[in-house]
Amino acid sequence: MKWAVQEAIDAGCFREEIRDAELVLQTLWASVHGVISLDIAKCTDPWVHWRPLQERAEMMLDLTARELVRTGEADHG
Repeated sequence: MKWAVQEAIDAGCFREEIRDAELVLQTLWASVHGVISLDIAKCTDPWVHWRPLQERAEMMLDLTARELVRTGEADHG
């Protein structure tokens, strides 16, 4: 996965200031781990009105990707 992240960085897919593949990878890993860990450990807690796991995972990935990926000319400096 680190190779894929580095390829995306090298290809200019991420915002200019995002250059550390290891940091991106660790952050993505932590995000996915958080969603899954909360589902495993807390999914039956009555004090949280949990949304479906699929929806939470997709939202996390969407929000994370939005902050990584170049979106237009404003991102090019």
